[in-house]
Amino acid sequence: KHALIITVTISLVMLISVFMRDWLGDNGAIAAAVFVGLAEIHAAAFSLAHLSLQPAISLPHLQWGLWGVVLASTLSKTVFACISGGWRFGVYLVLSLLLMLGVFALSLVCLQWPVWPLG
Repeated sequence: KHALIITVTISLVMLISVFMRDWLGDNGAIAAAVFVGLAEIHAAAFSLAHLSLQPAISLPHLQWGLWGVVLASTLSKTVFACISGGWRFGVYLVLSLLLMLGVFALSLVCLQWPVWPLG
């Protein structure tokens, strides 16, 4: 049952992403994936992976879109952590998740520089 739900969700997200891309361009498809990342990160990430097969969209654009998906997922996890575990637990969780997001963003910035800044 769970596999069927995930399959249907991924299929719907892919359809919505294609529709949004046709309607609003690449930014629309990435925005749809980020919005879906609030609820289901796997479907959103898969949608961006599917978009990477199309030559019209740039890799850095997709990488930052994936960062947006992870950010959206982090926000929803933080809200649920605060609700289920209290504010103290939520603060500990959000600090660790923000560290993860920061390292992810730093890696994307470093990958886009023409020369590795440390060597």
